[in-house]
Amino acid sequence: MRFRQSGFAQSTEGELVDAINKALKRASDPNLAAAASADAEEKEVLVPSHGGGSSGMNSAESESNSNRTKSPDAETNSVLLGIEGGVVSGSTYKNEALSLAYEFPHGWIAAKPDTLHALNEKLEATAKASILQQHPEAAGNLRVMSPKIVFYASRRGDGDGQRFSFPCIRIMATPSRATSFQFDPFRQTTEAMANAYGAKLSLAPAEYRVKDHPFMRADFERSMGGQRILQAYVQTLSEDYLLTIEIYALSGDDKQAAVDSLQKLIIGE
Repeated sequence: MRFRQSGFAQSTEGELVDAINKALKRASDPNLAAAASADAEEKEVLVPSHGGGSSGMNSAESESNSNRTKSPDAETNSVLLGIEGGVVSGSTYKNEALSLAYEFPHGWIAAKPDTLHALNEKLEATAKASILQQHPEAAGNLRVMSPKIVFYASRRGDGDGQRFSFPCIRIMATPSRATSFQFDPFRQTTEAMANAYGAKLSLAPAEYRVKDHPFMRADFERSMGGQRILQAYVQTLSEDYLLTIEIYALSGDDKQAAVDSLQKLIIGE
């Protein structure tokens, strides 16, 4: 046992990250590992996301036009269940598991749920391999709970939620036990993101509401490959999940059009 927590406070997220990082740096004890694995239940590791990690700001890229194979009328539904089983009809995305309905920008093309599911599986496998590289004794009883990309759409229909085509929007869902949204942790996260990625906060963290549901938003600006990348970073709670909504664009008009569409993102209470 490395850490014990009862209840939830503004400092909880930081304390959990600290405890996990310190535990990962400890040398493993084969005897303890053997004893623990004898009758241990399945272990769960929650992989936090602050802007997407390897699939966030550092990996935003525009795909070649030759990859454009989808059309606005392409079938974008599947038989997936849970939070990955969202349905797209026209320019409307609905996700019953998240009690969410979103009218995204007209003419944009949404990625198929099956495509996002395959990407989520790949990212989860990568996270698990990284953990097992440091803790091979956990093999067999490790389950990684990483953020899942539940929606991705772009104007051109390129990208897949990890590779971006500008402008685009991505929604990720991370399991959360929080019952209310706290401003200070969001502010600290966005400031840490700006420092980590060499970005400038072009809009200070602030709270806003859509039909009385609270959202937090901050905007970033940075240069990559000679291009100015604009990002809107939005978070909110829905059901038992923290939703992270990211908008990437090359122009202020494109970013604003996508941001305005979030006024049509409805979350059921």
